[in-house]
Amino acid sequence: MSAIQMRPVVAADLPDLMGLDHSSSSEYVWQLELRREARDALTVAVFREVRLPRPIALTYPNNPFSLIETWTSKAMVLAATSANEMVGYLALTERPSSLAWITDLVVAPRWRRQGAAGGMLSAAQEWVRARGHRRLFLEMQS
Repeated sequence: MSAIQMRPVVAADLPDLMGLDHSSSSEYVWQLELRREARDALTVAVFREVRLPRPIALTYPNNPFSLIETWTSKAMVLAATSANEMVGYLALTERPSSLAWITDLVVAPRWRRQGAAGGMLSAAQEWVRARGHRRLFLEMQS
């Protein structure tokens, strides 16, 4: 497969982005364990990856078709492409207090586990730094 390039989304990209398979599955979940070390001590949160007995289908939390209505209100929408094929996209919003929030991160199934999401996250980090934001949030399903 050829290299993946990152670029800003244009209106002509929207049908391809909405047409991407937004579904996913997982064989793991994150388990949160809270530990209180002593009576007046700080509570410690420990995250542990736990394997499920069978894969679980995850429903994408946003309506992909709302992208056509909301993409101009996003602070940035980045497309990942390879040889004129849409690989995926990342959208983020800006919030007060030097905060940026990734609202969408989608990679086409045949491109998953090949670095496309990591490349988009790196590009988003650079964009956030250049804009002077101090924090970047990515909301994820468990």
